[in-house]
Amino acid sequence: LIFFVVMQQIEGHVLVPLVMRRVVDVHPVIVIVALFGGYQLAGIPGMLLAVPSAVVFQEVVDDWVAKKARNRETLEI
Repeated sequence: LIFFVVMQQIEGHVLVPLVMRRVVDVHPVIVIVALFGGYQLAGIPGMLLAVPSAVVFQEVVDDWVAKKARNRETLEI
């Protein structure tokens, strides 16, 4: 019983964030925070939607930063 609990904890806190980082290119800490936040807000359904929401948020921010950098380059020329 203890072995299964330990393996579950390792999977949930180490393996899942590392796999998520490789698959969706999101830092493991962001995945963990998103999972905890999703659970606090909506329980299990919140956890299921937390990582995709974090990815969408990250993509929006990355796009905004890239657009801002392009505009800055345009103004400097």
